[in-house]
Amino acid sequence: MSLKDNKTAKSIIWTAAFMIITAGILGLTYLCSCYLPQIYGMPLIEHGKIDMTGRKDWVVLPGEWEYYYEKWIITDNIADAQPDGMLSMPDVWTGKVTESGQKLPRTGYGSFRLIVENVEPGLEVLVFANNYDGAYRTYINGVLNVEYGVMSKDAKGTKSNGRAENYYPYKVAEGETLDVVVEISDNNEGGMHYAFYLRSDFKTNQIMIGDQLSMVVLGIMLAMLLVNVISNIIYKKQERSWSLTVLLLFIVLMYIFSIDILMLFSLSTNTLAYNCIAEVFYALAIVTVILFMVHLNKNGMLNVPKKWAIAALIVVNIACIVAFYMLSGYKERIIPPLIQIATMTLLYYPIFKAAYNKVKFARAYIVVLFGLIFTIGSQLLDMLEIVIIGTESVAASSMVVIMFAIFTMHFINIANKNKEALQTETYKRKLVEIKNNVLKEQIKPHFVFNSLTAIQTVYHDSLDKGDEAISEFASHLRAIVDADNKTTVGLDEEINNIINYVHLVELSKGKSINLLLDIGNYDVKVPVLSLQPFVENAIKYSGIVDDYDGYILIKTDDEGANNVVITIEDNGCGFDLNEVKDTSVGLRNASERIRLITGIEVRIDTKPQCGTRVIIGVPKGK
Repeated sequence: MSLKDNKTAKSIIWTAAFMIITAGILGLTYLCSCYLPQIYGMPLIEHGKIDMTGRKDWVVLPGEWEYYYEKWIITDNIADAQPDGMLSMPDVWTGKVTESGQKLPRTGYGSFRLIVENVEPGLEVLVFANNYDGAYRTYINGVLNVEYGVMSKDAKGTKSNGRAENYYPYKVAEGETLDVVVEISDNNEGGMHYAFYLRSDFKTNQIMIGDQLSMVVLGIMLAMLLVNVISNIIYKKQERSWSLTVLLLFIVLMYIFSIDILMLFSLSTNTLAYNCIAEVFYALAIVTVILFMVHLNKNGMLNVPKKWAIAALIVVNIACIVAFYMLSGYKERIIPPLIQIATMTLLYYPIFKAAYNKVKFARAYIVVLFGLIFTIGSQLLDMLEIVIIGTESVAASSMVVIMFAIFTMHFINIANKNKEALQTETYKRKLVEIKNNVLKEQIKPHFVFNSLTAIQTVYHDSLDKGDEAISEFASHLRAIVDADNKTTVGLDEEINNIINYVHLVELSKGKSINLLLDIGNYDVKVPVLSLQPFVENAIKYSGIVDDYDGYILIKTDDEGANNVVITIEDNGCGFDLNEVKDTSVGLRNASERIRLITGIEVRIDTKPQCGTRVIIGVPKGK
């Protein structure tokens, strides 16, 4: 088998390609963050100092800062404080050894210091870090510059909302060197793991374009969720897809607990609810991925793994979750999410395979999976301060892609359901039309007149036979009337209708008709008055009535355990199917009616001088 026809091989290749692309984009985000100062031509910090010569707007301040463990050197007025070492921020002091040989834990508060030289005189500057889930204060030359959150030497008292509470721009004097000090509260993160900025053209509480985009995306997501809920309420029980609704709900919740949305919510409600954002987001991300897998399974794109695979997956996920929470304060905390993200990328394979097998919406779910992986990965990189550039707008864009894919699927579903409803209405109208045509074929004035005339003649010969003929005629009319209310009847009832009809024809024509029955199985249902038109066609056109040896045979044969084949054949003159006019409603109506009601195709075998055979396969018991 060539590669072009090997669906498994192609699925593996595309899975590997998307895994590389996903890893590459996340890696590129990290590298761009690491080299942000070089990309923008910013000055670099060296040995606790940065030279701002020629720079007028903003700089990011990653690099070596002096750190002071469990000392607020400005607030507590510790003038002669000695640094405990140098810290390349953003980083934490967890596990670091001080000048005195003390190995530091992930708890405690502290201060950081940086000397900024050659700032252009007259600039009003701020030193701050946005989207930080702790609390801090910054000072320039001992003067309060920015207040962020609620400061505390106890982690339980630390609170934050993602934006500075108060800021006081510092105006730089001629030839002035800036002694920048950052004091942080205890937040169980083991230091300051976020990069600071020095800006002269920015207000910390202004709403950025990324913030506005995030709110617009959230509005779209909530609208999509509402539409999905309403649709599931309106749809019939068997058409509902609550797994998609629940998945959408958790995607929305995950997005709400991303950096931008929760920060904007905290600001708008004037609450300090920004702590532990990474933990909540991570928990929601895990639940979202699990729900995504459940939804894939329900839609035939993901087979349930073997028990050992499920057990291994559970062990890996639980281990990652435990490690994530235990590693708080360590840079290695990013490893558990990366392992789970790598596990997520394995889902590309069953979805690509489903796409090659033409499973509905498989390609759209490839887009959804890519968006989820990138959103979760980029947000965790940002929350855990692995990157020093915000990824909020990028995450919002990823959500737009996810929502677009889901909206497209939802729109197509609605369109398909409308199409199905229209087809159903068309089917019903067509069925009524055909049924009416069949009834018209049955109740023909000349047939009724001939039958009554024949019955009148029978009455002159014998009252008993006349009563029998009237009874048969009444049964025939009753079958026609009942056909307007019934869809299917048992084969025995349909055969009785045919026998009555044949007797009436014999009366009206004054001739005998050889009707042979070989019924071995009555355990089937057929559309009411569906077999009689084929018998009537044989009587009218095959010539068997005028032939002494002519006959009509109705027989049944079992076909396997579940089906019965009904055959109606005659030994008459036969005909050429290609010459049957479209206006000949007898055979055409009967065949079409059976197909519409049961989905069964009627096969007619005939040719001139060779008789006619009508074959209908019917499921047993239906």
